[in-house]
Amino acid sequence: MKFIELLFENLLWKSRWLIIVAVLSSLLLSVFVFYIATADIFSLIISHFMGPSNLPPDIKAQLKNELIVRIIKVIDIYLLGIFMFVFALGLYELFISKIDPAAKSEVGDTVLLIKNFNDLKTKLGNVILLILIVSFAQHAVEIVYPDSLSLLYLGAGIMLVSGAMFLGFYQHKNH
Repeated sequence: MKFIELLFENLLWKSRWLIIVAVLSSLLLSVFVFYIATADIFSLIISHFMGPSNLPPDIKAQLKNELIVRIIKVIDIYLLGIFMFVFALGLYELFISKIDPAAKSEVGDTVLLIKNFNDLKTKLGNVILLILIVSFAQHAVEIVYPDSLSLLYLGAGIMLVSGAMFLGFYQHKNH
């Protein structure tokens, strides 16, 4: 009976290598998302410089606002790629092996070193918070504010986002 238990436990332990599928998929998705964001940046630059230059001021202002919204969207896409990258590294470190170069690196020690699920959750949560903040900024730029109550809601939203950033900083400072 002890032999069967030992055999089963070895099988369970070695099955952790199945996580490598999630690690490689997440890493591949991260690279793909970075590619999409970079292609969007080049598209933005080309469309900006290839567009007509003798436009009326109101249309120039509208195009400027659209450009800002597109830039914010690109930042959001990059943050999603970072999320997938951190997720891949975290899964690898938790289930497969510690990443020795990350442990020796000044950057890896603060950003990429994941010791437990709580570290992974905290790092992913911080990236999600950044994505939400950038999305909020995108919507704040896109929305038209018809009355003072709408501006008051924007101010309240900014205060809530600031509070979330403060709590995230406070949590990070205490760890």
